[in-house]
Amino acid sequence: MKHYSKLLTILFLLTFSASINAQELTNYNLYQQNNYLFNPAITGNDGCITAFANSRFQWVGIDGAPATNSFGIQGFLTRSMGMGIFIANDKHSNFNNLNAKLSYSYRIIFGKDHFLSFGAAAGIFNNSVNFDDVINYDPTDPLMQTDYYNSTQFSANFGLFYSFKQLELQLALPQLFHEKQANFFTLGSIAYDVLYNNPQWDLKPMVMVQKPTIGSLQAEANMVAMWKKTIWTSIGYRTDKTLIAGVGFNYKNLGIGYATQFGFSPINNFSRGTHEIQLVVKFGNKLCEKQSNRTVITGRVSSIADNSPVKTQVIVYKDKRKVGKAKTDTSGFYRLELKPDNSYEIGVEDENYQEYKEFLSLNATQTEKTVNIKLLPGSAVVKGKILDSKTNSKIDATIEIYKYDSILVDRIDAKGDYKIKLKPNESYTFVAVSDGYFSQKFKINITLTKNLHVIRDIILEENVIGKIYEIRNITFKTGTSKLTKESYTILDSLVDILLANPELKIELGGHTDNMGSASYNLILSKERAQICADYIISKGVEPDKIEVVGYGEAKPLVPNDTEINRDKNRRVEYKIIE
Repeated sequence: MKHYSKLLTILFLLTFSASINAQELTNYNLYQQNNYLFNPAITGNDGCITAFANSRFQWVGIDGAPATNSFGIQGFLTRSMGMGIFIANDKHSNFNNLNAKLSYSYRIIFGKDHFLSFGAAAGIFNNSVNFDDVINYDPTDPLMQTDYYNSTQFSANFGLFYSFKQLELQLALPQLFHEKQANFFTLGSIAYDVLYNNPQWDLKPMVMVQKPTIGSLQAEANMVAMWKKTIWTSIGYRTDKTLIAGVGFNYKNLGIGYATQFGFSPINNFSRGTHEIQLVVKFGNKLCEKQSNRTVITGRVSSIADNSPVKTQVIVYKDKRKVGKAKTDTSGFYRLELKPDNSYEIGVEDENYQEYKEFLSLNATQTEKTVNIKLLPGSAVVKGKILDSKTNSKIDATIEIYKYDSILVDRIDAKGDYKIKLKPNESYTFVAVSDGYFSQKFKINITLTKNLHVIRDIILEENVIGKIYEIRNITFKTGTSKLTKESYTILDSLVDILLANPELKIELGGHTDNMGSASYNLILSKERAQICADYIISKGVEPDKIEVVGYGEAKPLVPNDTEINRDKNRRVEYKIIE
């Protein structure tokens, strides 16, 4: 019976020991807070000296369940190199494993927030067994007098870490050697910060895949949400039917995290789950402080016209020297870091918008600042066709654009169509000139919130000497030569023609119906024509360009036999005389 019990003990030790050697890698649950737990390529990447302590207790409530305590410190050597030390102690019942390694990383920097890091670690892995607590232990047994259960082996691992803005890719070989043989246990992960430029939140989904040399593939998905780089929480699921939840808090250079793990295997009926706690501290010398002592500038760039996001680049200057830049995302958000206790000039230079610059002052204790930028559109587009008023066919014309009615902005020779870009928030005067046609003058007011894309066809009327043109809808108070208010607006169109065609000379002719005496109507018609001429002259037309004639009732358009016809005969016309 004694030998039977001893044999069972030996078989248990052999089986458990083999299991431990094959599965010595710990499934940490707080690796989102500290990637150095599994990847040496992380060494020195944060520009600080970082120390951590991690304790993981698996299957709490079961005697002899695995417990892992890890400690490490890693930091930069230069801008491109880092070095660290990692120590982990696993205790499983009577078994104890100690892993101690030195790590080194080299980083290739492609640009701001864009680099590739290579890392390697090497050290020792020691197995030991405490036989004092073994039931029916016989120290005289030859099997118990060997060093089979106590051994020290060479340990090494390798990793890659690629980071481009919000994207992170990692590949690690965390156990390159096992029992003096190559072991290609592979671990890979991908993470993406969905809200990279958001000043308040970070949201990072992460997928990790593990494939032992012998054994099945295991995957897990995690989601980490963080508010203002301070409070974070996570939720995850592993394909071994395990749920993981975590929560943490960061304050200045101190970070604390806790994670719990619940599974659905039978052993979980006898345990109170798996729990893990971690403390991370960043400290060090001037370079560390220089890296961490930054003010985070965030904001949104949008168009002042419609508040739409602008895909552009924000540039920061200090003493006219460029010291920072950041591209906006599709929502217009940007993020950059500046040294506090300084004054800067922040701006945007974009060909589609007017140049923007703003003074920015940061105090010594400021950790973050929001700077939203509203851009004025650089130009508005005015386009259209130039058409003959009768045939509606396209004609050639020269178009001059003025600001303040006198400052020439541009001149274009249009072949039936025209298109021009102008600065918004201005009023422009257009003058269209074509041989054989009346020149046309009109104004366009381009505002910031509308009229940024104006379509305006220019319709020109042929200039024929001797042709008579009726000024339609000119009305007078009954029996008088006083114009109604509506008539002044109609006369303005004739003013525009005369001002745009200063070489023209016209005759203004007044006409009446046959109500009243012929002599009275002759005088009334001339008075009505004269009142129109006086208004036109008051608008800047030279007096010698207008001749006034009263025709009375002598030239009716239609018979004066109805009120409608008489209304048609009461009119003012103009005729081109030279």
